[in-house]
This record gives sequence, C-alpha cells and structure tokens, in this order.
Amino acid sequence: GRVRELAKKTRQERGAWRPDTLNEEFLSYVARLSWAESGPRLAKEFLAEKGIALIVLPALPRTRLDGAAMLGDDGAPIVGLTIRHDRLDSFWFTLIHELAHAWKHISDSKLAITDENIEEEQDEDAKETEANRLAREAFIPRSVWKRSEAFLRPSVETIHALSDKLHVSPAIIAGRLRREKVGYSTFSRLVGSRQVHRQFPEVKWG
Repeated sequence: GRVRELAKKTRQERGAWRPDTLNEEFLSYVARLSWAESGPRLAKEFLAEKGIALIVLPALPRTRLDGAAMLGDDGAPIVGLTIRHDRLDSFWFTLIHELAHAWKHISDSKLAITDENIEEEQDEDAKETEANRLAREAFIPRSVWKRSEAFLRPSVETIHALSDKLHVSPAIIAGRLRREKVGYSTFSRLVGSRQVHRQFPEVKWG
C-alpha cells in the first residue's frame, strides 16, 4: 500500500507510459545500466523517463520481503524494492525480476505480486520460474553462460572478463556463481556489499 501511495504522489515526476515499452530488449538495456558505478540511481531515473515507478523502501521488520510489482491506475508498472540485502547483485536481480512480472504477469491495476526471499528458488510456481528465467537471460544469455570461462573456471579474472564482454556488473556474475556453483562464502568482495543503500540517501534506512 505504501508503494502505491508513493507512486501516485510522484506520478508527475515521470514520463508518459507506453504499453509496448516492456520487452526482452528493454530488460536487457536496464541490465546493462548495472555496469555504471551509479547504476541503481541511473536505473531509477531511466525507468521514470519511461513512466515506470521504482519505489525504494526500507525492509519491513520481521519479514523477508524483497520486492513487489503492480500497475498504477494508468496501467504503468510500479516496482517496489526493500533492498533487504544491501548488495548490488541482489538489487539488480530483484529489479529485473519485478519488471518481468510487470510485463508478463499483471494485467489488472488491482493485482500485485510480492516476492519474499527472492534468492531462494524452491517450490516456484510458473510465474516465478518465468520471471527468474527472464532476469537471468537479461544479464547473461543462456548461450553464453555455461560456455563462459567464468562458469567453467570461476575466478576474479574470469568474472571481470565476462563482465567487460557483456557490459554488466561483475557483482551479477559473482552472485550467480554463488547461487549456482561455488556457494555463498566465495567472491564476497565482488557482489557489491553496502553499495546500494548509499545510492538512495533520501530513504531513511533502519
């Protein structure tokens, strides 16, 4: 409810919404903004230009809520993020995941999809599976991932090489390797810890 309220209050700060805006190319473009040091802020500004609200709020106490997607009264997507994990890899994956929901799974402004503990991929329904697939593909195409040196021989060097090739943040590649292959104790310095909250100083973080 708070996300909807803030999106409505700030509607005049965003551009006009076009229903044909969201597609795979759009998701990939947003993903490429991750390559910039100020990527999260650039993403918020770019989405606003396209009429899409990105509302950032502190995580609710005693919850594991990471993100939500819904439509405003004008049909424009609204994405809410809590940045519960102050890491770049978590921010970017959650953002693209929620944009995928807004594109594929919500057609009524009365509906909303909320995601808890988004990094766990257990007992998913079809919508969550599709949103995860679209998010992964936006950052690293399937045709590239399993054949990449970063996947075959994970190291700081191969992660940065793939990052440079794809123009995405190395945090995204490191985060995916941690989830899929090497475990969460590896590459901790590459996932962008404590680098998201500071890009949204207007938020009163707990």
